[in-house]
Amino acid sequence: MKIYVVTTGSYSDYGIHSIFTNKNKAEECAKLLENSNDIEEYETSDDTVLRYVTKFLIRVEENAGGWLDCSALSFTQDPLEAHEYKDDTIMYGYHWGNPMLRLERYIYDSNMTCEKVEFYREKYKKAAQDIWYIVQQKLSEGFTLDQVNELINSWFYHTI
Repeated sequence: MKIYVVTTGSYSDYGIHSIFTNKNKAEECAKLLENSNDIEEYETSDDTVLRYVTKFLIRVEENAGGWLDCSALSFTQDPLEAHEYKDDTIMYGYHWGNPMLRLERYIYDSNMTCEKVEFYREKYKKAAQDIWYIVQQKLSEGFTLDQVNELINSWFYHTI
């Protein structure tokens, strides 16, 4: 459904005067106002299916000193922005010249709790570290970056 917003003013004086579902009424109102700017048209979000999703972003990176840094972040995404399912991804590559493994996982759960978030964060962090060592082994055996990524992507959807 469309709504029509009659606005007034500009910059710091800008504001909404009135909102209509009937375009003709909005136009009539705008004509009656001396300082009406515009009629803005918007679609409502009433038909949007809300999905509650938590995104887990895990990065394992070897820093310049040869130490492994592993970070695990989680984000609860806006249900309106999560209207389409996103695919999980895993990728091995380089970040600022240092080897890095990046894992993104999306969990669609409207009952996500802090305890579940912490459980998943630790689970994926451990999985990413395990994959890191396998990747290092494959690289030492002569696998190319493309072969490594193909291999870890084939595992990713079946094991984590």
